[in-house]
Amino acid sequence: MRATQRPFVFLFGVAVLQLGSMVTAATGAVPTPKLDDDGMLVVAGERIFVLGSYWNPKTTAGLAELHQAGFNLVRSGADRAALDAVAGQGLLAWIPLGAKISPANDEGQKQLENLVRPLLDHPALAVWEVPDEALWNTWYLRLQKLAAGRALLAERVRKLEKAGKDASSIRALMDKKTAARARADWLAAEALDRKIRQLLGAPEQNPDIQMSRAPAAAEQLREQLLRGYRTLHRIDGRPVWMNYAPRNTTTDLERYAEAADIVGCDIYPVPFGKSNGHSDLRNRQLSSVGDYTERFLHLRGNRPAWMVLQGFGWQDIRKDEDLPAAAGRRPTQQESRFMLYDAIVRGARGVLYWGVNYAQKPPKFWHELKEVVEEAATLGEVWAARDAKLSVTAAFEPTMGSVDRPPRVLAKKVGQRHYLLVVNEHTEGLVVRLEGLGELDGMTASIVGDQTGCNLPSPHVEHGALAVQIPSHTAAVVLVER
Repeated sequence: MRATQRPFVFLFGVAVLQLGSMVTAATGAVPTPKLDDDGMLVVAGERIFVLGSYWNPKTTAGLAELHQAGFNLVRSGADRAALDAVAGQGLLAWIPLGAKISPANDEGQKQLENLVRPLLDHPALAVWEVPDEALWNTWYLRLQKLAAGRALLAERVRKLEKAGKDASSIRALMDKKTAARARADWLAAEALDRKIRQLLGAPEQNPDIQMSRAPAAAEQLREQLLRGYRTLHRIDGRPVWMNYAPRNTTTDLERYAEAADIVGCDIYPVPFGKSNGHSDLRNRQLSSVGDYTERFLHLRGNRPAWMVLQGFGWQDIRKDEDLPAAAGRRPTQQESRFMLYDAIVRGARGVLYWGVNYAQKPPKFWHELKEVVEEAATLGEVWAARDAKLSVTAAFEPTMGSVDRPPRVLAKKVGQRHYLLVVNEHTEGLVVRLEGLGELDGMTASIVGDQTGCNLPSPHVEHGALAVQIPSHTAAVVLVER
């Protein structure tokens, strides 16, 4: 498939290129990107299902490659030259503002305004982003620094013992400290740490990295993010996106979400199972993508969700670790395709890929991922359409498995064509029975863009129902038309 066979994406790319001269001349202003009432991004009057790339190759050829593959949004630096390069290849940009969007005082607020004001009239700029995983990092960065501190203390103890000195009392304190950490008794762990350091003659721990201070630090950052968010919306109407880690309580997620218009998280479950701890939900399989999508859609405030998906293998970013090949592998093409459609069927309004810059050699994975994105982009007008007012349900015919994850279905309509996205999250194949299709009776059904073994026993909707035979962890896009 070529880009010109994707009229929505292709025409949208042209619109970006022409937007500055075409709109500014008529109105004196570039129309500000916004969110529609159902959470879909709207740019220059077009509803856009976001297919984003964290990787910005910063070359004309590389950006053209992203556009050709179907990506429509790319991460960009906060300067006009970077935005010009993105727009020149028919792409939109989001700008991560980092710490600038969390001003601690009036001077910081002024610096934020000075950073963004020169960019507000640029037609490629679609979205602002807060610091990545901001909430989680108030905890995780402390954990990393504390782990390094424990390693240093353990080394001091080993040196004492190697010198023939008795360190049993220190080791007993270290065991108590470990037990306190295990039950999240941070104050007790910190008190024990002070005793250990005194006995070893080690410097005191920096109080700013203590876990007991994490809740207060998280609240302080939240207040600063709210200040930056309000500053942005006072001078610009573009949406603000907050990407979380797949962690933290619903209460904390909701409080932080007050500083954003779009929410979501990164989730990288391949290889799925007990050995991969990226999901901390009970479900650690591929379908954890869908579970996290719904988790963010259900947060108070009814914000749309953009999900950040896996564009790498763990081996690509943990080169200094002794990681078995099977535990660090990259997603297969079918797994990448499933995760994308699992996010869509659960309600995501965009998906973005992180890590592809680490996984381009050998080129097989990158080539396959581009094919997945291109398939989604070919149907971009479908995914950007409003959810159809069709009371379709998905059941399944008798099978041998427990089927603790029922099939999912999403209905869309473009013109006179009906599209049914059917996703099997179960670990075995199912015959899915779609019901509630009375108004589609007699219409012809076919599977679109699928090479994963799905099948329609009958090519017609009959008695308001249609059966789809679908393998495990697979998605079928079914087109129904007269």
